[in-house]
Amino acid sequence: MTTDDSSLLSDTVRSCNRLVKLCCPLLDSSAWGYLSKLPTLTTLTINGPGTDGDLLDWNNLNFVPFLNLTALSLSLGTIPRVTATNIATAIQHSNFPSLKKFKLHAFDDYSWEQAEQVLGALLQCKAHQTLEHVTVSFCELAETLEYVDSPPPAVRQFLHFTQLRSLELFVDSNYMYVDNDLLLECASSWPHIESLLLESSRSGEPTITFRGLFAALRLCPHLHTLRVFMDAANIDINSKAESFQHSSLQTLHLCDSRIRDAEAVALIIFSMLPHVSEVMYFGYGTNPRYLGGNSAMWWEVNRLLRLFAAEKTPLRL
Repeated sequence: MTTDDSSLLSDTVRSCNRLVKLCCPLLDSSAWGYLSKLPTLTTLTINGPGTDGDLLDWNNLNFVPFLNLTALSLSLGTIPRVTATNIATAIQHSNFPSLKKFKLHAFDDYSWEQAEQVLGALLQCKAHQTLEHVTVSFCELAETLEYVDSPPPAVRQFLHFTQLRSLELFVDSNYMYVDNDLLLECASSWPHIESLLLESSRSGEPTITFRGLFAALRLCPHLHTLRVFMDAANIDINSKAESFQHSSLQTLHLCDSRIRDAEAVALIIFSMLPHVSEVMYFGYGTNPRYLGGNSAMWWEVNRLLRLFAAEKTPLRL
């Protein structure tokens, strides 16, 4: 987009006084300031960087709060570093007292550092006090991330969002490190969480075990949907000795989680997750004749769950 195009877009936006939903590239300070005062605006989607130059007037960054904006989405690909700073700065110097939904879709050569700028800006503008639904996806990041002893910030930064009801994080071409301790910290931070989806296209060493999973579930009474990658081969819990049952969880997706003992895993799920009738996994729905490895074992888990349900009481086979 040229500077003239950006100026024309800014003028056009400022001529609209009843906007409810708007999808456009990043706007300059005048248009952003105008939108912040618009009481009818409820949904804003930024789908591009605007011009290659610096759009913001750095002497005029005191924007009026977006009083009625409830949904903010960013869809960003290859952009100049100055534009990433513009986006983060515009968010940081704004206020979203009604914001409930946030989406960030980053792709192509969008860097992790740029994403961190945007996520950090959300904290500084106090959106973490109201946000309930967050979706963040990173596709084809510019760099490969290797996290051995600590998780990527995309997980930890959202620990401050204490009102979360749904969180979906997807990292393509990299793996997401979540262990028992971090999962428990997430559960402690999100008492209202109903849906938690954590997925990456690369699978490192699984670090969530059944004991860690159920420790977190005890703190999430409203959780009905969960998607994580775990170590289901490590049976570190005795379902017969446990009285805990999670009565809300209905949808469980365990990606390509490793598993050795299908019967033991089925017994744990049947005994402690009474409303999970089957487990979803990579390859779910595929004819079992074409499944192998972990997927074939999860198919067997589901077969046993159906058998247990039909018999009402799980029997040793």
